[in-house]
Amino acid sequence: IAVLGDMLELGPLSDEHHRRVGEFVAARGVDELFCFGPESRTICLNAQSNGVTARHFEDKSDLSRALARTIAAGDVIYIKGSRGMAMETIITEIFKGR
Repeated sequence: IAVLGDMLELGPLSDEHHRRVGEFVAARGVDELFCFGPESRTICLNAQSNGVTARHFEDKSDLSRALARTIAAGDVIYIKGSRGMAMETIITEIFKGR
């Protein structure tokens, strides 16, 4: 499972790089993708068009709740985004009450 946030500060190349990440995710066989932030919508749409089960979220708490309901023992979860996206808060949220 990949959880990806916006890559900030890419300037005019932002859309292209977010699109390419969606293609990369699909090529690597990611089973499920969760995206957070307005720029990551491009990642999500590109991954979906390449056969990946992908969901986009504008609210990090909503993403965290959906992810917590999805994960199971043995799953590998990769979480990444620009520092400004504070993706580490997702880790805290998904382990609350476990």
